Amino acid sequence: MKKRELISFDYAMKHILREKENLDILEGFLNALLKEDVTIDEILKNKDNKENTIELLIKGGKTIVSIQHSKEEDYLGRMIWKTAKTILDRNKNHTSIEKIISVNILYFNSCIGKGYVYKGEISFKDWQSIQTSELIVARDIFPEYYLINVENFDNEAKNELDEWIYFFKHNEIREGAVSKILATTKERLSVTKMTEKERQEYEQYLNESKINVSVLQNIKQEGINQGVYQEKIEVAKKAIMKGLKIELIMEMTGLTFKEVEKLMSECKLT
Repeated sequence: MKKRELISFDYAMKHILREKENLDILEGFLNALLKEDVTIDEILKNKDNKENTIELLIKGGKTIVSIQHSKEEDYLGRMIWKTAKTILDRNKNHTSIEKIISVNILYFNSCIGKGYVYKGEISFKDWQSIQTSELIVARDIFPEYYLINVENFDNEAKNELDEWIYFFKHNEIREGAVSKILATTKERLSVTKMTEKERQEYEQYLNESKINVSVLQNIKQEGINQGVYQEKIEVAKKAIMKGLKIELIMEMTGLTFKEVEKLMSECKLT
């Protein structure tokens, strides 16, 4: 296996950071991003556990933070769909809606600008007034979106959040990092801490990721001239025939779990 000092964050998020004793690592990242003290009350269970996503309940059970990795350009639709789905799954009616903070770590050139950290939020402005004035709402329930474009990061860590992004980009903690929780992260996510079995599973994950990226590029090139939705269907079918996992197919096409599952059933019948 190619030498890596630290386990990649996406792998750690699915297999290590869900453990209670490691929640302080996620809290440290969220503190740096949101610029406030965050305490995680609970990790919400993913029904499928099919996505590179982790959902956390914070702030006394009133706010859900969804952290997801994306290596596919169709991330905006996926981000909005995931937020809407979480709202519908978590709330029985409109009176109990919880705030959603969607954190998206992007591993490709997203063409969203030259920056590497963006925040999106909903605001209501007086459309008739010449002067700028915003509507003040009684409950802060509207989603917030954070986009971290890892590829645009220039490797110059100017603050604690930059030190986290450096870690996301290079799978190592920057020399001279001042954050104590990053020192803890460096210790706990060291590849040398893995058992032989864990290391083999991690090596397999890295190898599969490389193969999947290559297959994805070839498949997308073949379907580039097709209609947008039909292209997604064809890409998904080809990926299914090549034996790719359902979570990767969802990530690279933007199709839902049910859509991919249906295509898998159809492919078995042919």
